[in-house]
Amino acid sequence: NGSYNPTTGVTTPGLLNPYSNNSTTYVVNVNSQLVTPGFISTTYSTIVPFNALVNTSNGGQPAGYVAQFNRVDQARNICTSGTNVVNGPNDPNCTSTAKTGISVLWLAQVAVELNSNIPSSEYTTYKNLTDADCLSALNGTQVNACSQNTPGNYLVWERLPSMVTTENQTTTTLWGNNVNLSEFKQLYTQYPNLSTDTKGPEQGMMPPSEQTHYYLCGG
Repeated sequence: NGSYNPTTGVTTPGLLNPYSNNSTTYVVNVNSQLVTPGFISTTYSTIVPFNALVNTSNGGQPAGYVAQFNRVDQARNICTSGTNVVNGPNDPNCTSTAKTGISVLWLAQVAVELNSNIPSSEYTTYKNLTDADCLSALNGTQVNACSQNTPGNYLVWERLPSMVTTENQTTTTLWGNNVNLSEFKQLYTQYPNLSTDTKGPEQGMMPPSEQTHYYLCGG
């Protein structure tokens, strides 16, 4: 992510771009980065209503909640030698691989501090009831990611933005075909040249009664 200035020709890396942010965790300031720009309401009560499970006594933004991004690097490899290799670098017949780069993913994470009146013996119960991904602990201003396996008094939910999945987009051995697959979806689920056409069949175009077009969202 980032921005480009057409006047100066300068590209400025964004907050989560590896060229400007080499850390593995980025804590989001809810007030300055979400409320002030208008991404969420200035009235927390409409976004985060009172909840007896949440510890609001320790402050925060809003109290009891921590929002952050956790960086995950996924290596891109190709098979360079082998016999009858059909599954890329993970194929057992692949005898040699080469790293072609990495995919930098940022897991969106929201953590909620459980109220101090809840006994630790019930933490797992509340984790299961709320469908949280794990229990974790506070580490400075951030909450440890689930992968760090540090159980604590925070319920943690982790998600990949934009419906990206590591299984389908990064770890699969067919990732190199994603561009062709996207192009195929576009070509065979819509007709770009006819989308704005209003001419009749006498001009060799579709008649108005047949000018309904179907689009595959995200294709």
